[in-house]
Amino acid sequence: MKRTQLDSLNEGADNPDDEPVSKVERYAPQQAQPAIDIAAIVKAAVEAALSAGRANTEDLSDAITKGMQQVATPKHENVESNGVSHANPLGDLKHPRPGLKCEMWWGVIADDGKIGRAGELLAGDCTVWEQLALNMLEPVKGVIECHDGDPIKIAIEPKHNSITGELERLILALPQGIVGAGSERRNMVPDWTNIVYQLTGCDFRPKSLPFPAKADDLAWFMAEHRAGRYVAVRPKEVAA
Repeated sequence: MKRTQLDSLNEGADNPDDEPVSKVERYAPQQAQPAIDIAAIVKAAVEAALSAGRANTEDLSDAITKGMQQVATPKHENVESNGVSHANPLGDLKHPRPGLKCEMWWGVIADDGKIGRAGELLAGDCTVWEQLALNMLEPVKGVIECHDGDPIKIAIEPKHNSITGELERLILALPQGIVGAGSERRNMVPDWTNIVYQLTGCDFRPKSLPFPAKADDLAWFMAEHRAGRYVAVRPKEVAA
């Protein structure tokens, strides 16, 4: 069974500087794949051979072989997609996602208040909206509202370079009782774009920055974040 990001939090909190408990897999519902009618493909190949007057055993064998090859060889409808996906509708080739401004981890807040890492939040697993939103986070302790309206605590814990003082890591921690094993509240936790909106007011929720309606704005924010300028408002003078 596929583990969700929150499943990795079940291990419990550890020291932020210790080795992580586990990697995190980003949860994504599995899309149903279209069924392949092998019999129909092979039948069509054989009928094509027969209609061409190639009725001997060798030619029929070739026809069946070709039919099976059609099944084994995947067909890609959009070879020149430019990296277009649900995670980046503008395409990672022409408009690369900006990445995360620092190392980011899921974390847990233990009953005694200690914060520990549970699993790394990987940039490649984040949509462009999530990357833009997460880049706006700063260290903070606050309260967010779940889908059912109940409040829960959240802590954004930083780690800075001891020499340069630069931000190296953020731990995005939620209470162990909310995201731990057996909790019925885990599905009530908002996604990261909503969490960031509640904490900072920066709105990178897909419904507020939809594609394709605001594709130009989306591309502009991506370019700014790639350049290390983590902004959440596009000035009117540079608006499309």
